Amino acid sequence: MQTEGHSRNITAFEIKVGQIEDFRVGWAGDEFVILDCLNAKLHMKGGATVSAKTPFKMVNGGVIRCIRSARVFTWELNGKIVFQHALEAQSTSLIPAFKGKGAWQITNVVLAN
Repeated sequence: MQTEGHSRNITAFEIKVGQIEDFRVGWAGDEFVILDCLNAKLHMKGGATVSAKTPFKMVNGGVIRCIRSARVFTWELNGKIVFQHALEAQSTSLIPAFKGKGAWQITNVVLAN
């Protein structure tokens, strides 16, 4: 998913999940921050991995929201923050990224003003 025909960046998006396997969601570009939703781990460029402080579980019908604000990235599951991470440098070329097996649906996309 990327912007075409305009210059506004995507600042947030939501995905409603069904039955899923190996589901990952986040942001990719010159850097990447991808949350492995089944193992509650964040993967970043360079191979760094960070585990969630509080484990969480994706469930059928759950909604994951990915939010990007300057250098801070937040993932919410059903309205509750499950992971938050800040990059050292701000990256402007990131776009939404998601991968996995199963059923899911993009339910909301938020563009910068």
